[in-house]
Amino acid sequence: MNDLKVLAVKFLFWLLDGVSRLRRAMMPAPLALLEIGSGAWPAMCLATVAKLGLADELSGGPKSCPELAEALGLHAPSFNESYAYWRPMESFVKIAMAVSP
Repeated sequence: MNDLKVLAVKFLFWLLDGVSRLRRAMMPAPLALLEIGSGAWPAMCLATVAKLGLADELSGGPKSCPELAEALGLHAPSFNESYAYWRPMESFVKIAMAVSP
């Protein structure tokens, strides 16, 4: 069963890569360059979340944005805006956690 999950995740990433390449080939060069240049943003966001210790705070169960901001000593409105950016990555994190040994 675990091999099937790994295969499904590999297929999903292969498919996403293919769609991304197709979209980039069809768009004007300046827009494609902007998209490539902004590719580091999700990685930087994830690194920041790791440095903040967000996973440690959530290990006890779900918390709201204001609760997390207070626990981490952050400005609540700013944290709420940041959360809106990295929230879509949650599904990929869940998939990775399901596949990891």
